[in-house]
Amino acid sequence: MNKKAAVIVGYYTNGKSKRSLARELGLNFRTVKKYIDEHEVLQQSGTNILSAPQYREITSRPKKRLTVEVVEDIADCLNRNKENRQKGRSKQLMNKHDIYEYLQQKGHLIGYTTVCNYVRKQEQSNHQKIYLKQSYQAGENIEFDWGEVRLELGGQERRLQMAVFTNKYSNYRWAYLFYRQDMQSFLESHNLFLYHIGGVPKEIVYDNMRVAVKKYSYNPKEKIATDELLKLSAYYQFQYRFCNAYSGNEKGNVERSVEYIRRKSFSLSTKFDDLEKANLHLEQQLILLNNKPPKAQKEVAEVLLKEELNYMRSVPVTAYQTAILKKLAINKYHCVYLDSNHYSIPEKLKRKYVTLKIETSRFHVLDDKEQIIVTKMRHHTKNQWYIDIYDYLNTFSKKPGALAHSSALQQVQTGFKTLYHQFFKGNEKEYIQVLQWMRTEKISIKELEEKIEFYQQKAPQSKIDYALLQMLYSAETPSAVTSKEDEIEQYSERLLLAHSQMNTSSLQN
Repeated sequence: MNKKAAVIVGYYTNGKSKRSLARELGLNFRTVKKYIDEHEVLQQSGTNILSAPQYREITSRPKKRLTVEVVEDIADCLNRNKENRQKGRSKQLMNKHDIYEYLQQKGHLIGYTTVCNYVRKQEQSNHQKIYLKQSYQAGENIEFDWGEVRLELGGQERRLQMAVFTNKYSNYRWAYLFYRQDMQSFLESHNLFLYHIGGVPKEIVYDNMRVAVKKYSYNPKEKIATDELLKLSAYYQFQYRFCNAYSGNEKGNVERSVEYIRRKSFSLSTKFDDLEKANLHLEQQLILLNNKPPKAQKEVAEVLLKEELNYMRSVPVTAYQTAILKKLAINKYHCVYLDSNHYSIPEKLKRKYVTLKIETSRFHVLDDKEQIIVTKMRHHTKNQWYIDIYDYLNTFSKKPGALAHSSALQQVQTGFKTLYHQFFKGNEKEYIQVLQWMRTEKISIKELEEKIEFYQQKAPQSKIDYALLQMLYSAETPSAVTSKEDEIEQYSERLLLAHSQMNTSSLQN
């Protein structure tokens, strides 16, 4: 029942007092009294008897402190902010507290809350924008952006960077995960995407990312592209365009795609063995998303992309070279410092500087003629040392005592550690000879372990040393699958005989 009707019925029919009705209905006593008084005046005409009471309109009081002079001074501060923003001085803007202090210095008696409310109202009124819907032709425009994804790779929480491309016409989406948002990842993402779709659009749109913009300006026409973007666009023959600052709506398709792909691909699946498995999962999810029936389009994105390819330029036969040459100093440990990590360099490079050819997942050490000496994996950690024992064999042969507690021995594969601790601990010089021999003969540690295990089955008490290992490889090894027992027996007997003869000759000498 309407509360006004309940007041009238309760007062006239049930005989309740005004105060009891106010308590019962949760109304103010004056409201109850007003309902009854209006009813008595209007009961004869029967007009609007049950309408809500009308109250006197309260107008806002005139602002005594926010005078015309204060408003003009605030407008002057806001105009200066606008001018600084247009000139690229976004970090030199006056905030509300700065404006308040400015007014205090000019002698205006005004409160900080009043200043904040007025400035906020002005900013809201000035930032009301009208957005115009755009339409693009097939093969005309593609947008690029980065997005952050957090996944667990190999049991370790990692922050990854996802490169995302979106076709404006077909809304075809493509993405790939990288460890870093650096130039190599930027260039390689373009290679992977363009050869994935098999065509080059007329234009690619970027925001103000550092890998694309060399010199920033608030005016998009005054922005200068990086040298690598200039080379990339010239190689694939596409135009580039930069968005206005703080205007994500100018590339809204890819902004939406970053959130959409990240949510659809990695909201349930967050644990992977490595980055390769994560990218494989992402690729499978993108196939599903690009073949999902759309709401506003007639065809799925996969079909519309094929239509777009008719209007795109063909990709070159070979991809753009994404590797970057960098000259780095070699420190006293014969290591270079790259991406916050230390990497050992072969000791035969006796110089102060070395040139590296850096890719996203590895780097090559070059000689003076830019020929590759060695290739190393690029680790995406921080403040770590990656020491290869093969890079220091000549130094260890001169200083064998430094081997036992060296970082090089601690970082080798488990097989190398087992070989040292079981057979060569205390005889480091001979262990170095074994490693030099393995490097020369290109013998893997797994292969050597199989040889030693096979020999120890026939001669468990025999001592394993450098000479025996050489002999194991000089003798003809029978097949572990097809050989007969007598062939294995004869092979073992030859090894034991040769080993005993070698020991006898060493005693006579």
